Amino acid sequence: MTKLYILGAVSLLLLSCKTDNDNEDNAASIVANWKFSKAEVVSGSDNTTVLYSQTLTGCDANTTFEFKSDGKYAIRYFLKQNNQCQFDYEDAGIYNYDQTAQTIATKRSNSSHTEIYKVERLNNDELVLSLYDDYDQNNDGIEDKNVYYLNK
Repeated sequence: MTKLYILGAVSLLLLSCKTDNDNEDNAASIVANWKFSKAEVVSGSDNTTVLYSQTLTGCDANTTFEFKSDGKYAIRYFLKQNNQCQFDYEDAGIYNYDQTAQTIATKRSNSSHTEIYKVERLNNDELVLSLYDDYDQNNDGIEDKNVYYLNK
């Protein structure tokens, strides 16, 4: 009987540790200044085939997507001019993060259009967003998915 009790206690302890580790990712926040690291276009017909992939380098790698705690966001773009990387422009507005649905709705300050990003992955170091944006990269008649990889 003692062995059964010990086995049960050890099993409970192991399950508790696993739950704690799983909750670490659930506790991750989108509120941060994220740097774009890679952009992909994935086939909408199978959601796995990568049709286009670009790792951002040079000035493009300075592009940031900041989610602020007050519900505002800003995307800052950079451009190489005269052999120097310089700030080009900012796209800003408001956002709403629905943690249950794993979506982020953004609305630009100068527009009434709302874009809905799907949160594919979120942890303390990485945020992966996807967006269907009326784009058909491979001309198969099915809208393809843009995937954005961001890191802190």
